[in-house]
Amino acid sequence: MPGRYADHRREPVLFAADAVFVAVEAVDIKANLQLNFTVLQWPRILERIVKRTPVKSVKNVTNAFQRMSTERKRATMASVVLGVVGVAFIWQSFAAVNPNLQGDLNGDNKVTIADLSILLSNFNKTGDTADLNGDGKVTIADLSILLSNWGKTYSGGGTTPPPTTPPPTTPPPTTPPTTPPTPVPPTAGQPTVKIDGKDYPNPLTLKNGQPVSTKAIWESQRRAELLQDFRQNVYGFIPEPTNVTFDVKPTTSGSNVRKNVTINYTGPNGSGSFPIRVFIPKSEAKPKGTFVIIDHRNNGSDDFNQNSDYMPIAKLLQNGYAVAPINVGNDVAADGGGYRDKVISKMIGADKDNAARAIGAWSWAAMRAMDYLQTDTDIDPKKVAVIGHSRSGKASLWAGAQDTRFAAVISNDSGSTGAKLARRGDGGVGGETVQRINDSFPHWFPQTYKAYNNKVDSLPVDQHELIALVAPRRAIVASATDDGNADPQGEFLSYVNATPVYSLYGYGNNGLGGKGWRPDTGKNYRGDAMSYFLRAGGHGLTGQEWNAYMTGDIFSPGPP
Repeated sequence: MPGRYADHRREPVLFAADAVFVAVEAVDIKANLQLNFTVLQWPRILERIVKRTPVKSVKNVTNAFQRMSTERKRATMASVVLGVVGVAFIWQSFAAVNPNLQGDLNGDNKVTIADLSILLSNFNKTGDTADLNGDGKVTIADLSILLSNWGKTYSGGGTTPPPTTPPPTTPPPTTPPTTPPTPVPPTAGQPTVKIDGKDYPNPLTLKNGQPVSTKAIWESQRRAELLQDFRQNVYGFIPEPTNVTFDVKPTTSGSNVRKNVTINYTGPNGSGSFPIRVFIPKSEAKPKGTFVIIDHRNNGSDDFNQNSDYMPIAKLLQNGYAVAPINVGNDVAADGGGYRDKVISKMIGADKDNAARAIGAWSWAAMRAMDYLQTDTDIDPKKVAVIGHSRSGKASLWAGAQDTRFAAVISNDSGSTGAKLARRGDGGVGGETVQRINDSFPHWFPQTYKAYNNKVDSLPVDQHELIALVAPRRAIVASATDDGNADPQGEFLSYVNATPVYSLYGYGNNGLGGKGWRPDTGKNYRGDAMSYFLRAGGHGLTGQEWNAYMTGDIFSPGPP
């Protein structure tokens, strides 16, 4: 139907003009109503615009944008942004000073057209680059965050911006802030950190050398840098599915329910499915929490009474926990030849140097299990932990580092490319090295990781940064004194040196009280959002560890 936007050549300009009109109205309304300019309050703002706008700008903008093709939407967005940038200067007078400076995408401590260019080049794409609100996609919500900080600069180091003089009619604040500012970790901005006398990458330094002095900088910039480096160099890439559905078949036994869930997924190269089991204790209250177990041993069965040390389903149910084991070796990616036959063939297709292999696929499956648990009304999706032992512990750490929906992430004797520091080599105890693990298990990690077999000091990351990616959620590292292959001291040092990132959130107490290697065995060291457990004995997941994991609330950060 012919109309205001019938001429495609004029469409972007007209669209931008109406968008600016709408934005100006929004700024004016925001000032009058004392609203925050956020996506959540757009409905209220737009309601006022519709009542006040003499021209039908809102309707024109909405209808035209819905009729555009994807390509024209992206092209038109450029015109819109050029108009809205002008409004951002008006908006700036209403925005509170933000020393955390979300929107500084290039790390130059200010939000300018360079950052806007980065965001626009990633608009409507998935991934961590320019995803300011952490929802996995770059959308108008991220643009709103960037524009709200347009033209601002960050002074660094926690420096307070110079105060502005309030209007004469505004009384000075009488109530001092109740929470002191979180101190900046002293290592922030240093090129490297010393661990056991050796240089390691510093999680609190951006690639451009600037310090990570606030949790906002960590979340908007450094976290994305580290995830990219781990994907490219250690664990490999595997895309998100384009569609996920679930078939659920419940079975009741006494006071418990088992749900046999089939997770159906669609990827770039076809569709597939894999099963999980979710055991839930029946009671008026929801379970204390849910453990997603990545099980490469394929020990899970339909038996409500299975109760081995490794897979204590009955014990967990009796103590009020739900549990969801995944037989990843049988159902997701084989632990050996044929590892590409299931998930990887559908999600990746032809092998690439930086493509994920078995460990990456197992982590991906745990995240798909979390997709399902978000829909299960019989559990609390905010109280879900992912756990793995040994090689599955490598997968649990990688799953938890990527997926912030997991409230707790548990590594049990995960060793090399799990919790153990790579640069320690064999740690003097015969621990597994990068070269040994790649030579012995070539199906676990991508080809890019093998390039570091003989030059681990060149890795852009190390495993203390993997644990740090769990922050501010609870990271739990468990080791065994005689597990030389996993190098328990290397796991301990990695745990300790993830602490500075937790300090950004005010969770700098890691529970150890300054203890060095080696801490007491059999003691549950619980900090604000970090926990450590050292068992006397060899490689294994036993009742001692499970008792530690069931002690206290591991699903919520806070003082022990």
